[in-house]
Amino acid sequence: MTPVGSETVCIAAMIDDNHTSFDQALARLPTLRQRLEVAPPASETRGAASVFTRALRVVSGNVALIGDAAASVDAIAGLGVTMGLRQALVVARSLKDGSLESYERAFPGLIRTAHAMTSFMLLLKRRRWLKRIVLHSMASRPWIANQLLRLHGGEALPPVNGQPEAFPVEIR
Repeated sequence: MTPVGSETVCIAAMIDDNHTSFDQALARLPTLRQRLEVAPPASETRGAASVFTRALRVVSGNVALIGDAAASVDAIAGLGVTMGLRQALVVARSLKDGSLESYERAFPGLIRTAHAMTSFMLLLKRRRWLKRIVLHSMASRPWIANQLLRLHGGEALPPVNGQPEAFPVEIR
């Protein structure tokens, strides 16, 4: 569940088969279903395949791929925009330095967190016993959930190629 407005949330669900509808999946979560009954849907149910893709190369001559053109993550991770903005910042720095080669070198680090979060969530889906342990740990130790959310949002990410997570870019 992700807030997308002051009174709107996006509900994403991982469903194992093509025959289960969102409403059927929601029926398995009675507390959430009950809380949602008082709110009308803001849109129709939408679906997408769970994939992580990556271009073989993100730089060719004076062309740099960023965002979904360079790599896409499963929507369940919620990191697509963050990943694209981080890539754009590094491309801007590379252009300022006169070469896109530094972006090509930095790229694997730029997508590492998004790929790890996607893999982690899909692992929890496949290993119910692990999901129970992780959820119990986060419930009993809120700082764990807080750190995962900070990492997910980019606040606690380590520097990429020695550059801080957010850096000013001045292009002249």
